[in-house]
Amino acid sequence: SIVISESISGHDLLEAVMKSSDTDLQKFNTLEQDSQAWQIILKNYLEKNALTITQLREKLSSIGIDRDLATIISWVNSPDTVAPQNRREVIPKIFDLAEEKNSSDSESCLQAVESMYRLRAEARDKLKDILKGLEIRHDETFFDVTIGKLNIKFQIYKIQSIAESEVEFKYLYKLHDLESLSLGELYG
Repeated sequence: SIVISESISGHDLLEAVMKSSDTDLQKFNTLEQDSQAWQIILKNYLEKNALTITQLREKLSSIGIDRDLATIISWVNSPDTVAPQNRREVIPKIFDLAEEKNSSDSESCLQAVESMYRLRAEARDKLKDILKGLEIRHDETFFDVTIGKLNIKFQIYKIQSIAESEVEFKYLYKLHDLESLSLGELYG
């Protein structure tokens, strides 16, 4: 069996855990803002220079950051993206590209990113502990978990068999059955 929540992101989970604990929420909010500085700078650069995502990709490539379009779209639009791969190398280059020359800001952003990854791991561990403590009947197909004010609904899927298949990137963020994927390919 596999357990999946279709309604929560890593960011939502982290925020719920942080709000449900004695952790200083203001400190968390500042940390979150500092960790997103590279994304904000990149988005502002995109808008200020009236670039398309393709043009932004070319600019990033010219300074040694080679990523596919879907990755760059995620960088600019997704609050769940904490940092790019090779962040110690990439984040300072993004600050340089946008002429944000203050290296201490870049370092502060990197430190905040590291802290966010640690906090997300702690939030994940807390959720795992909650899930381990649940008793679920064999015939159940879903269950709910509440953390603070966040109610998370989990679906339980029974895996009958596994088959190799190729899935387009745009479908990786949503659950689809194989039939709808096939129909989507046939009808556009």
